[in-house]
Amino acid sequence: MNIKVLDFQLVVLPDEASAERRRALFATNDAMAGLGWAASATWVVAPEWRVAADATALAARIGVDGIVLLPIGSAHARLAAWRRGR
Repeated sequence: MNIKVLDFQLVVLPDEASAERRRALFATNDAMAGLGWAASATWVVAPEWRVAADATALAARIGVDGIVLLPIGSAHARLAAWRRGR
């Protein structure tokens, strides 16, 4: 049995407006890189409360069996603080 696992980058921001600005920045960087694929296509950029849903949607869209989240920068601390405050 083959199991496909997606290992992707996670950027957690405080609100949707910040996430939208960061996604736009990543899209611009992808366009300027001139690659045939968008590096940010395997990134989840979302507020804390939406990380699980966005990660699950990305996994379903790509067609993998599981996901591994790798928080970048302050994302780890932000997620931990959010989980404590729920």
